Order: sequence, then structure tokens, then C-alpha cells
Amino acid sequence: MAAGIALVFFGVGIVIWARAERDFQKAQEQNDQRRAEWDARLQIDRTDLVLQQQVREWDRQWRARYFYHLQFQRRGLQVLALTAVLAIWVLHRGRRRRLPTVRMGGSSNSDVGFFFAHRRKLFWALLIFAGLLVVPLGRNALRFARQAEGVPGRMAISGTSAGVETPDIPTVHANRRPVIWGSFRGNEGNGIGAFTNVPTVWDGTRGESVTWTSSIPYPGNSSPIVVGDRVILTGATRTDHAVWACDLATGRELWRWHQAAVATPPETVQEETGFAAPTPATDGRVVAAIFADGDLVGLDTDGKQLWRRALGVPDNMYGHASSLVFAGNRLMVQWDQGRAEDGHSRLLALDPQTGRTDWETHRPVNASWSTPLVIPGETGVVVVLLATPWVIAYQAETGRELWRAGELRGDVAPSPVLGGGRVYALNASAPLLAIRLGGTGDVTATHVAWSISADMPDTCSPLYVSNRVFTLLSWGVLTARDAETGRTIWEKELGLNFTASPVTAGGRLYLVATDGMTVIVDLADEFRELARCPLGDPVHASPVLGDGWILLRGRNCLWRIGEGKKAEG
Repeated sequence: MAAGIALVFFGVGIVIWARAERDFQKAQEQNDQRRAEWDARLQIDRTDLVLQQQVREWDRQWRARYFYHLQFQRRGLQVLALTAVLAIWVLHRGRRRRLPTVRMGGSSNSDVGFFFAHRRKLFWALLIFAGLLVVPLGRNALRFARQAEGVPGRMAISGTSAGVETPDIPTVHANRRPVIWGSFRGNEGNGIGAFTNVPTVWDGTRGESVTWTSSIPYPGNSSPIVVGDRVILTGATRTDHAVWACDLATGRELWRWHQAAVATPPETVQEETGFAAPTPATDGRVVAAIFADGDLVGLDTDGKQLWRRALGVPDNMYGHASSLVFAGNRLMVQWDQGRAEDGHSRLLALDPQTGRTDWETHRPVNASWSTPLVIPGETGVVVVLLATPWVIAYQAETGRELWRAGELRGDVAPSPVLGGGRVYALNASAPLLAIRLGGTGDVTATHVAWSISADMPDTCSPLYVSNRVFTLLSWGVLTARDAETGRTIWEKELGLNFTASPVTAGGRLYLVATDGMTVIVDLADEFRELARCPLGDPVHASPVLGDGWILLRGRNCLWRIGEGKKAEG
């Protein structure tokens, strides 16, 4: 009888658990669709405070439901496993002499007799089923614990550009870690941090407000990315390539992928470039990294190699330096090289799970070192790339060219940025262009809202925030311009050299110089320097901004800076 009750309870539990999982998957699909709609609306108008409040409230409700579901499913698996074990034990311990005699033709005790008569089959069936439950139970328990640690309590819509920073809906799916800072300059490539509580005072030379440091085993100028509870970095020499992960909380190395180079890169590279200049990218499932010689690798977030491709040594005197980005469900590789007339430049869209090419588009441009800009929209995802002589937009789904604008010249390294319905593009030999979205074909004459010819950065990417465009020259001149007209609001020489691109959070600009000094500037109508924070370690990589912390990759160490903390030891 006890076995029968346990089996009935087990069957009902399976139905409830499966229905809860099905309902949650439907709700998650609806949430993803709603978030895509909000992203598209925010791309058009980032000053909509009503919409931002709606997103905040939905984010709070969704996260509460998400973690309740995780807990429910985990507890459900535990209860089902215990019920199965109980039924197995009762059947195994059952004795014929303890059960009533089974009468032919059936009786009121026929159910009990049935369980007894088939106890061996039921025993083995339940034993196998319980064994199958143990595997997902352990896997889900581990995944739930990691996701609960990795999802911060306060998220934000990265990319808010009106000086208002609001909580974001985290990118969380089954078997996917939440993407905190997933590519060069953040998830949207705009350098805007999601939190207002970013540190403003530290001194690395004295250990003040330094939470931890982690040594850099391989040189590189790529920026860190953060997925869940881990920080991902890349490094390389001429003969060796490496990708590794550090624990976000402690700095302890969690895993390392290390392989010999598959090609022969240039004999020498500039310090500002190196053999590991491109920043890796992640969608929460796959970590993709590329090196100067075209060695491209896909790993899972635990460091297991999924695939590896050798694109070949590019015709590029600095080595490949364009960072990777995800656009929709594809990995984008800006593979520009040689001169336009050579016909070697192209944009590749890869399946991130396998590394296979979904499509590729040839580009009529010279070699470049810029990173693609990904723009979600109501009609699909658009990818914008810079290289002499064109700014070109492509449809991410197919690679079809949508529009192009001219005027780029020379070596292009800064990446484009989106703000106020415009793409802002520049390089040292060309003007700053404000290009309205839309149009087809060559839109140089119709969609360039304005262009400014002045000294422009050769390395640092522009920053759009609070309806202003900030540019930072390598020799330390910071300029704030009105995004509507291009008019200069103020300009200041900082007396430092820079290769890291500026970032912003909490109404402040963070500018990290090559000697490790961070200059913090107020987002105001007049230049106002708030602080200078030394690190004591040279920096070429752009910083990562998080919830109460900053990550800085120096030449010697990865630094986590936390407000009001002092490094131990």
C-alpha cells in the first residue's frame, strides 16, 4: 500500500513539475520578446522615463519569478527523487507473507496484489528513473547556485544615454550565464556602465580600495569581459595563445585554455597592439576569442574548447585587432585587411556553437582595427563597421548591405557609437561624422547630419552620453560636443597619454591613462575634474564597470577596485 501511495504521489509530482517547466519556458519567451521590443524603443528615445520605470518594475517582477522558479524546480527534483527512492525501498522490502492473498478474478485487494506481483519490474523501473533524476538534480543544483551568485541584485539597461541609469533585465537562459559585460566597452559597445555606485577613490600604489589583484600570465591589451561570476581575459605571445577565467569575487584563476599558435604572425607588433589586442566576447554560453594571427577559438564558460579556426595571418601590419561581437545568434568577425582594391576584406557571421560560417560579405575597404557596432531594431539587428573609406551598415541576419557613408581616411582604429538615433564615426585622418540611421545605398549626402573636421582620436573610441559626444586624443585632449550640432561645449588638456577608450557611469567619465592614472570627470556643462586615482601599473585596455567595482587590466595584474576597501597582505 505504501508503495502504491508513493507511486501515485510520484506521478502527480512529475505532472506538476513538467507543467511548471513548460509554463516558465513560455513566460521566458514572452519576456525575451518584450525585452527586444523595449530595446528597440530605447534605441529611438533613451529619455523616456515612463518606459524606464516600466522596465525597472518588470525587471523586479521577472527576477523574483525567475529565482522562485529555480527554487521550485530544484525542490521538485529533490522531492521526486526522494519519492522514487521511498517506493523502491518499500517494494524491495515487501514480503509475500505480509500481503493478503491475491484472489483470482480480482478483489478489493487486487491493487495491492498487483503491486506485489509486479514489484520486481516496478523496482527496476523506479531504480532506473531515480538514477536518471540524480543527473539533472546535480546539474541543475550546480547551475542554479552559479546563476544565483552571478546575477547581481541591481541591473540596468546598458546604453541609457540621457544621463539616467536604470536597472536592466539580465540575459539569463537555460545553461547560460548572465552576461554582465560581454564585449568591448560593454554589452552594447557604448562604454556606459549599468550602475551608479562605481568607485571614485582608490590608490593602487598603496592598496587603497583594491579588493584584489590577479597576476597576468600572458601579455595582452584586450579588455576583460564578465559573465556570471567570472572574468574572462586573453593573452598571447608570438608562439602561444591563452584564454583564462578569474573568479570575480576573489581573483582566483578558475581555468585556463592554452595552446600553441597555429600560424606565424608578424615578427614584431607595437606595444599598443600586441598579439592579443582584440577583446573576447560572450553570449553567456560561448566565449569567443581571436588573436593577431587570425587564430579564432570558441570555448564554453568553463573553459572547454568547442571549436577552433585558423582564418590565416591577415595582410595587416599591426596584426588583427578588431574585437568580436555577438549580433543576434551569430558571432561577428570584422576581417578587414590589405587595400580595398585587393578584395580581401570581409565580414564573417559564425555559428557560435560550431564556429561554422553562416554567411560572409566582402567589403570594399582597407585594413582596419575598429570593432563592429550592433544595433537592435524593429526590423532586425544591424551591424555597422568602419574602415577606409566607408561606414557601412549590414543586416545581421543575411549580411546584406543596407547603407554606406563616406569620408573615412587613413588607419581606422576607433569604433563607432550609437546615440540619439545617429551613428558617430571618426578616425584621426577624417572628420567626426553624425550619421542618421536609415536610408539605402550611399547616404553621405542625405543622412550625415553634421561633420566636424578637427583633431580626432587615432585609438580611443568616442563616447555618447547626456546628448553629448566625448572624444579623447591619445595625447590627452578631452572634448565635449553637442550631439545635435557638433558644437564644442568645452575642451581640456589632461597632460596624460591614452589608448583606453573612455567609459561612464553615475554621471561621471572615467579616463584611464597609459601610466595607470584614472582621471574622473563630472558630466557637466563645464569641465570639472573630480579625482585622479593612480594604479601603479601601465594600462592599455579599456576598463570594465560593475556594481560597486571597476576592473582594470594592467600590464602586470588584473585589478578589482572596490569603494572603501583595502587590499589585504
